Formats: sequence, C-alpha cells, structure tokens
Amino acid sequence: MKLQISVVSKDSNLKNEFTEKVQSLDKVQSDCSFEVLLDDYKASQVIFVDENDDRLSDVLSNYLSDDKKLCFIMSQNCDSIPKQLLEKKVDGVLGVPLRQVELLDKLLLCHKIILLNQVSSLNRGFDNLLLRLKDDISLVERLQKKKFPVRFPELKGMDVLCRYVAGSRSGGNYFDLFHAGKMTPVSFVLTDCSSYGLSSAVLTMMIRMALKFSKGGLDGVTQVVSDIKEELSVLLGEKDQLSLLYGVVCRKTNQLKFINFGSSFVFHGEAGKEFQTVSSVHSPITQKNSSNGVTDTTIELQKSDRIVLLSQGCVTSFGGEQKTIDVLNSFSKKESKELLNEVIFCIKSNLKDESGKPAQDCTAITFDLASGVVEMKKK
Repeated sequence: MKLQISVVSKDSNLKNEFTEKVQSLDKVQSDCSFEVLLDDYKASQVIFVDENDDRLSDVLSNYLSDDKKLCFIMSQNCDSIPKQLLEKKVDGVLGVPLRQVELLDKLLLCHKIILLNQVSSLNRGFDNLLLRLKDDISLVERLQKKKFPVRFPELKGMDVLCRYVAGSRSGGNYFDLFHAGKMTPVSFVLTDCSSYGLSSAVLTMMIRMALKFSKGGLDGVTQVVSDIKEELSVLLGEKDQLSLLYGVVCRKTNQLKFINFGSSFVFHGEAGKEFQTVSSVHSPITQKNSSNGVTDTTIELQKSDRIVLLSQGCVTSFGGEQKTIDVLNSFSKKESKELLNEVIFCIKSNLKDESGKPAQDCTAITFDLASGVVEMKKK
C-alpha cells in the first residue's frame, strides 16, 4: 500500500528535510511505501502543515471536510500545545526539528488507521448483504478475515499471538494492538458486535480514536473507555449490544489494567500455577446503559506470566468457562502457538452446524511476558 503524504510549508529547507526523511524510511521498513506530494494537500491522504503557513486555515478546512484524511500540525514550540489540537481540528503534532523515529511512528499509525477505514467500508451494508446471500456466507468470512490482524509488530518485553475463526451470525469480533514505540504501554481492544451495522459504526469510531489508543497509559484506561461510551451513545440502536474489552499493558511496571464490558474472557496464568478467570463486572453496552460508570481491574504480572483473551464464541464452543480453563491448563507449559492451535482445533472439532462454522466469531489472543522486562524492573 502506498501512503500519499503532503507537507505544506513556505520553508523550503523544512520541506526538503521532510522529503528526505520520508524517502529514507522506505529503506528501513516494509509495511507500506510513501509518496510525498509536497503542497498538494487536496490529493493526499495524510497532511503535515506548518503552523506558521498562511494556508493553514484552508488546509484545515479541506481536512475537516473529508473524514478519510489525517492531518498533523508541525510546531517548533514544544512548550505549548497548539490550539488546533485542543480544538480537535488536527490528529496530532509533529515536532520541528524533525525526528525520524517520531515521523515513522506517525506514518505507520496513519497506515493502520487507513486500513481500518477500509475494513469499515467493507462492513457497511453487510446485514443487507447476508439477507440476500444466505447461500454465500463464506463471502462475508473472506472479507472479514482478510483485514483481521494475523500478526503484530515485534514488541520488546512480550509476545502477542492471535487466532480467529469466523462465525455464522451477523456482527462479529475485532481485535487490534496500539503502541507508540519502544517500551511504551501497549493498548489493546477486543470487541464483539451484535450486527454488522454496529460493527461498521464501531470500526469508524476506532479509526477516530486510534491515536488516543496508541498514546494511552495505565492512568488513561478509564478515560479512554468513558470516551468510547460517550461516542457509542449516539451510535447504538435499540437492539444493539456491544462487548468491549479495552486494556493497557505497561511493560516497565509489569501491570495490566483493563475494563471489560460484556462477554469476553480474561484468563491469567502465573508461572507454575493454573489459569484463573479475571472476573468481569460489567454487562454488554446497550442503548440503555451506555451512560453507566466504569470500573477497571489491575493485574500485577510476573516473569513468564501468560494472559489469554477469549471471545464468547470460544468459551461457548468449549462448553463453558471451566472446560475452557481445563484446556488452557493442559497446554499451559506449551508455546503460545501450540496452545492457540489446540484452541482452534477444539472449536472446529465441536462444530455441529452444517455450514462448518461456529455460531459466533471466535477470537483467541495470548500475551506472554518476557523475562527481560522483569530484569529491567529490578534494576
């Protein structure tokens, strides 16, 4: 995928430096390629605009009229927050002088947001599509699975793996990770929607909040979930239900803080001990309870701990919570890949539907804490 970027500035030195740094990034990463369009902000997907440029208001007007664009303001004043960011007229700030690692972080995040936007476009109208194509439900599975994350960037201090099996019901699961760089907190979100209409709306919301997810820390978990619920209050239909699991893993302090609404499960396996369910205290989010308060849960993690996240589809396929724990315990000493393979094998072995699919989407994720993080903590 080629990301089209424009840099808007009267400072020719700044534009040249920006172009050179972006071009050099193509040599150090392979997730996407970049094309710099300089001042042609109307044709680009991502805009970087100099806060001192006299075209700033025109650029922002163009950006705000197109919800598929992303816009960052370039500022030389690191001691104050640009008013455009406070007024939510831009997606973020890029400091000047330019730092290549900061620029790469923002471009890769933009790449992810644009992919999420494509997922949202695919999901729109799925409910009507299923009514017309009952004999071709595999089409929905292929479209959904094509964009479902199957691998994640290497994270220092932990290993994350994910497996997914599409179900036959409308709606479905979504999982993704967000982080801002080396040893920064890792945010994750797992959702389960009752319809494809709701799924599309939630994905659109995730696109808008992706930048907030990537910068989120332990102290911000409650605020992020409150912001999500506030946005959902105008999106939820009368019959809609949303399971939302949002959490943050702090790699420096070995803590996991999360809030779990609905049917997803969090299992904690301490080294040498059996898995335990970390209880959820919240019901699924609906139109009636979207304004209710939130309560978070914190887990202190130790060397070689493993966290397993399972959607309701997985636990239902196993035959309940206790049988799920039995399977996790039987593979607790195996590598995460083997454990997840067994989870998927058990799900497919228990299928009774003629379609060859479970009733609900099944998503399984493992977080393995590496010993190196604990060593850092002790110093």
